[in-house]
Amino acid sequence: MIEQSHDFERIFGVHAAQMREICRAIISLSGVDKIVLFGSYAKGCAECDSDVDLAVFFTSQDARLLRQYRQLARICVNSSIDIQVQPFHTYELATPCGIIEEIEAYGVELCPC
Repeated sequence: MIEQSHDFERIFGVHAAQMREICRAIISLSGVDKIVLFGSYAKGCAECDSDVDLAVFFTSQDARLLRQYRQLARICVNSSIDIQVQPFHTYELATPCGIIEEIEAYGVELCPC
């Protein structure tokens, strides 16, 4: 079960403000349903050299995902934080397998409001 969090300070520490702005930029993209943090930051075992793993779930059709991925990459590339972003369609949550299983088990939905 994916939990929700508004507590960017607890999760990201000194990078909280920057991550909140990045998430706000991502959530403003057309078709974005949710942003889910996974990996070491979601599990609470991130170290200073850990990357930030983000899964971005879209409601838009698959043909638009490539364009959306390019926009995601542009948002994250100029960050001083190492962000690895992966786009998914929301239907993939219905029958999770592979990395979606990890996202379901340990993921934290980021709410940048």
